[in-house]
Amino acid sequence: MAGDERVRFCSDCNRNVYNFSAMTGREIESLLASREGRVCARLFRRSDGTILTADCPVGVRAVVRRVSRIAGAALTAALSVSFASAQQAPKAAGSSLVQIETQKTASLAIRIKDQTDALVPEARVLLTDEATLLRVAEGQTDKAGELSLTKLAPGSYSIQVEFPGFSMDRQTVILSAGVLSKVDLYGTLHDGAVVGEVVVPPKHPVLSRLKGLAHKVHF
Repeated sequence: MAGDERVRFCSDCNRNVYNFSAMTGREIESLLASREGRVCARLFRRSDGTILTADCPVGVRAVVRRVSRIAGAALTAALSVSFASAQQAPKAAGSSLVQIETQKTASLAIRIKDQTDALVPEARVLLTDEATLLRVAEGQTDKAGELSLTKLAPGSYSIQVEFPGFSMDRQTVILSAGVLSKVDLYGTLHDGAVVGEVVVPPKHPVLSRLKGLAHKVHF
């Protein structure tokens, strides 16, 4: 007979045959009421004389177990796919992270000069976060009197320079994310200070006129 698990058509009697075993008790009652009891049906009768329908507690538990197994298998498959995707992702995710980190940091290029506009090499530079009062970076100017600091968090910083015979007030600089800030810092190089191999003698009567020139000679 052609049809499905609930109803099939019988060509011999020219009627639909309903499978009561695949229907709930309420569905069976509704069907019998609408057909006035004239129904061809197929049913399963237990050995105790009772009839099995779709809402039988034993049958319901079997359906629940079957659905649970299907759902569990689907969940396991989904977790496996997610885990496999997570294992393949780190390379791309790492690249993105590096790019984002670069965009969030700031850089600082410093040049230290004296009162004659001459660059001061080998000067120690200390960078302090003004918000936390913690020293976040330090370095030494090169032979050209320059120093570069990178991977700094955006914010306000104070700069302190230490060099024998050189004095400079603390300077403040504000750094922005993704920006290279360039600053020239000026201080005073006092008499007797050594810059490279040049010595400015303290108030020497003969060399006093050469003091400005001596300040500008660096090695």
